[in-house]
Amino acid sequence: MKSKFYNNRGISIVEVIVATMIITMGMIGVSSLVIQNIQVQYINKNVLIASGLAQEGLELVRNTRDLNWLTPSNGWDQDISASSYVIDYGGRSSIDIIAAGSACGNGFCDPLLGERIESCDDCHCGDGVCDQGGENIENCPVDCSATCKNGVCDSGETSSTCPSDCPPPADFFNEIESRLYINGGGFYTHTTGGNLPTNFYRLITVDNSQAEYLDVKCAIRWKDGNNNHDYTAETYLYDWR
Repeated sequence: MKSKFYNNRGISIVEVIVATMIITMGMIGVSSLVIQNIQVQYINKNVLIASGLAQEGLELVRNTRDLNWLTPSNGWDQDISASSYVIDYGGRSSIDIIAAGSACGNGFCDPLLGERIESCDDCHCGDGVCDQGGENIENCPVDCSATCKNGVCDSGETSSTCPSDCPPPADFFNEIESRLYINGGGFYTHTTGGNLPTNFYRLITVDNSQAEYLDVKCAIRWKDGNNNHDYTAETYLYDWR
């Protein structure tokens, strides 16, 4: 009688470890692709929203120009003077010059919001700001250094303490004024009361240095953690009526 012997050799621990490592590496690769795809979709979504908001901002300014044409007593560029603005779907009446200083009354003189001694009681000698108006080293040494108003942004001077020498950076956003909210109707607005804050900020800048047209830029900023992302659209408005 012949006996049959079978070699039922099992899987060694080494083989198990190697197989586990291969599967794990594959799963890490797949997970990385999934995470990257989600991030790209998130960025693309925000870029699309920013693009739409920028285009809306330009069209709202264009609408202001067109409304001026329908009002014979208005100049074609009324309410679109060279400055920085916020504007929403409410139309021309919702254009607010940021320099109007809506923060006036909070006890702090903020030159970045256009607050001045002559326009806001928050600004006075001793407020820490060398006002662009009448203050200088002679009449208000507590605010004005010996170098402020010499035309150079010297060490220790900032756009908040010596705005005449240190203008705000080109990418300055007044986040209080320029933040966008969504109201109950689903529209983007700059009105804060009872509306849902978004991650987007919009600022309109008008340059009238050319006599024949207005250079209008609409800058959109949105935040992703500690990072700022910017999108800018530009157009030229002419008085061709």
